[in-house]
Amino acid sequence: MHDDSPPSTDALQKELREKGVRMSPARAAILKALTEASDHPDAYELRTRARAILPSVSSAAVYRFTRALEDVGVLVRREFGDGRGRFELVCGHEHIHLTDMNTEQVVEIETDELEPLLDEVAHRLGFKLLNYRVQLFGIREEAHPQEPRDPTRPRALEKQSL
Repeated sequence: MHDDSPPSTDALQKELREKGVRMSPARAAILKALTEASDHPDAYELRTRARAILPSVSSAAVYRFTRALEDVGVLVRREFGDGRGRFELVCGHEHIHLTDMNTEQVVEIETDELEPLLDEVAHRLGFKLLNYRVQLFGIREEAHPQEPRDPTRPRALEKQSL
């Protein structure tokens, strides 16, 4: 079993200061919004949540700080097929994401059972697996009889073609 709890805001601030990342009230609000997120917010959602903590947080502050967090390995930008970069704090355990193409809901799946299989396949092919990236897209069988959207086509283009 993995510890899914995100690091505390205070612990992350300490780690960031040790890595030379400057902290400001706006950055503290953005960091708090990230540590409290139970989903994968995009920059707009992150700014909205940070503004609930500190109304003066700007879009530029969000973009600059998320880049700084990515640069020091604390934050990862993910793509889930909707054309928006979404953010996730690095949590210390591997997992993959399954995106419902109709609702855009993202489910995290532990890799405990997958990793041995990937290692075995790599070994069979003469490789030692160092890392992997897996992203799954699907629809819930019981809930979505309609056709799923194309994950390679930006949502903005779909709306134009209607």
